[in-house]
Amino acid sequence: HLIPTLIRSCLDGEKMSLALNPVHDFVDVEDFTDGLILLSQQEARGVFELGRGVSFSNLEVLNMVQSACRKRANVELVDRLRSYDNNSWRCRDPKAALEYGWKPKKTLEDSIREMVEAYERS
Repeated sequence: HLIPTLIRSCLDGEKMSLALNPVHDFVDVEDFTDGLILLSQQEARGVFELGRGVSFSNLEVLNMVQSACRKRANVELVDRLRSYDNNSWRCRDPKAALEYGWKPKKTLEDSIREMVEAYERS
């Protein structure tokens, strides 16, 4: 929910609370579904993490969203929003899905730009 909320904050002025330090490994929904379809078609068995193995902090995401929106978000900075947030959320084994031929195509910046464009059209 972070990115859509940040977009609304930038474009509509919606106030939101934000902790800058938590990190996440973001994957575009199209890349994620492509990965699920590929693994299914190849009848892959096991547990797979579909991710890049790279994490972005909320601060980095905030900066990307503000750049794409060309406006500043209306954020109230807080130390922590959820007890389970941490600084190590990322795909720990991206190689497993890569061995089946899956690779994310979109960068986080591309995904954010597309989301901003779609929001502006709605």
